Amino acid sequence: WDIVRPILGETFSEVIFYFIGALNLTCILALQGFKDRYPLNYLLLALTTVMSGMFWGLTRGVTDFTLHFQILAILGFTMCGAA
Repeated sequence: WDIVRPILGETFSEVIFYFIGALNLTCILALQGFKDRYPLNYLLLALTTVMSGMFWGLTRGVTDFTLHFQILAILGFTMCGAA
């Protein structure tokens, strides 16, 4: 497991982290724009969910503590509010 986990302060991990975060934000904005188009909105929702998981999974490469339980609560309340 330690081989897969990103190392704190490694530049490549930070670039990937922020790049996935920017793509995730772009998908959320696109989801707002295409919320009434049937096949595309579900595809964007699935893509946003996967990218959010990757983004918060790479948190360890940017900071030395984990926020997973806080992020899980934030995503849970956000999804309940969006429903």
